[in-house]
Amino acid sequence: MTIRVDIVTVADPPTYSLEVAHRLRELADCRLLVSKSYSQSRIGMAYRLLDHPLRVAFVRRRGALLHIDSQSLAYLSAYPTYPPIVVTCLDIVTFLPEFDDPSYVSREGVFDRAYYRLLTRGLRRATRLVAISHFVKSALVNLGFDGAAVDVVPMGVDLRVFHPRKQSESQAVRTAFGIPEGKRLVLFVGSEHPRKNIERLLHAFALLSDPNVILVKVGAPRHPQRAEYHRLAKALEIQNRVVFLDRVSDTMLPLLYSAADAFVLPSLHEGFGIPPLEAMASGTPVAVSNLTSLPEVAAHAALYFDPYDAGDIADALRTILTNAQLREELQSRGIERAALFPWAKTLKGLLESYHRATAQSGRRPPPESLTPPA
Repeated sequence: MTIRVDIVTVADPPTYSLEVAHRLRELADCRLLVSKSYSQSRIGMAYRLLDHPLRVAFVRRRGALLHIDSQSLAYLSAYPTYPPIVVTCLDIVTFLPEFDDPSYVSREGVFDRAYYRLLTRGLRRATRLVAISHFVKSALVNLGFDGAAVDVVPMGVDLRVFHPRKQSESQAVRTAFGIPEGKRLVLFVGSEHPRKNIERLLHAFALLSDPNVILVKVGAPRHPQRAEYHRLAKALEIQNRVVFLDRVSDTMLPLLYSAADAFVLPSLHEGFGIPPLEAMASGTPVAVSNLTSLPEVAAHAALYFDPYDAGDIADALRTILTNAQLREELQSRGIERAALFPWAKTLKGLLESYHRATAQSGRRPPPESLTPPA
């Protein structure tokens, strides 16, 4: 019997959900339930906590397993909801106050406290949890969750999209983004959340003291961080060697990975780390933080550094950029490592988790779907 799955995601679905929903349609009766966009204000938070669960309850199909694609949406299962329910845990940053962004998060407000309580309750009410790395599973167990109810299902990379390119293609993408000929490119792909450690990365880049190396940061701006990063780059006198690209198309991003001379991710906390995997698949040498899930994902295919030490970050980048033999080794190891993470493996793991959840729930179906609210 074909399993029915309704995957709940945010208004701007992440790569994980898009890939899973697209590929799962060949193996299951799958739908992607995209959320409306809610305001980030306190009133918007309160409205979301009430409105979103109702919307999901209205559109969920009879007999369908509910897959909530992120721990940040776990409030959806905090309310009375029919099983089976599977929640993917991308990381545990939400539960670590030391990584709060004061400009976005407050644990003092009434609605914020309610949000965190609902997240915890929702995770505990889920039939099964999916951790995207063994690190995330261990972190959940340390927070008091039952390890027997947590399945480790790593993310994947599409090798048809991310792979080494011809030099002509690399030069074309450099030209498209205005990167001067002869300059070496260090690439960072990710958000501007404080845990991404961009401030130390800028300090490390200044320590390189090489006018022929450019840092390209890809990812949507976060406020007030973007303005602070611009001010810091100016103070460090590297403003002419740092390029911020807010959006790069799905077509151009793989080319940009392949065009880079090195990829860097100095995160203080990662649940998995898709960008390093995409960089490795593209044949780009990778330097990453030695913390949390990154050694688990990159294994022997990356050069590691202490993300709290700007000098160590700079040394790792300098080594990659100046040691041709190491670059070739990292390129070879990276391509081999990335090949171990096909999306087919992710789907297999998810389907196994779905079947466990269905068996645990006793196959009790939810009520008939109702007309969606206006």
